[in-house]
Amino acid sequence: MRVRSLSVQTPLGSVEDVSFDVHVGECVGLFGLRGSGTAAIADAVAGLVKPSDGDIELDGAALQAGTRTLPSSAESATSRRTVNARGFVPTLGVAENLTLPILERLSSWGIVSGARRDSVANGLVRRLEIVTSGGDQLVAELSGGNQQKVVVGRALAGSRLSSSS
Repeated sequence: MRVRSLSVQTPLGSVEDVSFDVHVGECVGLFGLRGSGTAAIADAVAGLVKPSDGDIELDGAALQAGTRTLPSSAESATSRRTVNARGFVPTLGVAENLTLPILERLSSWGIVSGARRDSVANGLVRRLEIVTSGGDQLVAELSGGNQQKVVVGRALAGSRLSSSS
C-alpha cells in the first residue's frame, strides 16, 4: 500500500500531507493523542472518509477515495444490523466481518462457503495478528486495536495480500 500527500479533515482530527508505504508482511501502527489525526488517517485508508487531497494505492492501483468495498449483496444482508461507525458489524463474528466485501467470491448460487470464508478469514487473522478466540467471536467483544485490525482486514480482503502466505 502506498499513501502519498494525504490530507484529511474530520471531527476526530485533521492531517496534512501524510505519506507512507506498507509492504507485504508489515503492520503499521499509528499513534498519537486524541485529535492528532491518527483516526483520520486510518479512516481514510479504510475508505470510511474521503480525503481532501492525496492518493492511496493498493498493489499499484488507485483506491476510490471515500468509498468502502462493501458489495450491494452484503449491504442488503446487513441492512437489519447496525454497522459501527468504524466500518464493522459488531453483532457478526470476526470471519464474517473480514469477508463481507468478497461474499460473491466465496459463494456458489448465493450460498457462502463456510470453508472458503474461514480460509480467507484465518489467513487475514494470522497476517494481521488479530487476537481472537476464533472466527465466530463477535467483533464487539474484541479490544479496540483488534477491531481496527478487522477493519483493515476487510479493506485488504479482496487483494492478493489476503491470500499471500
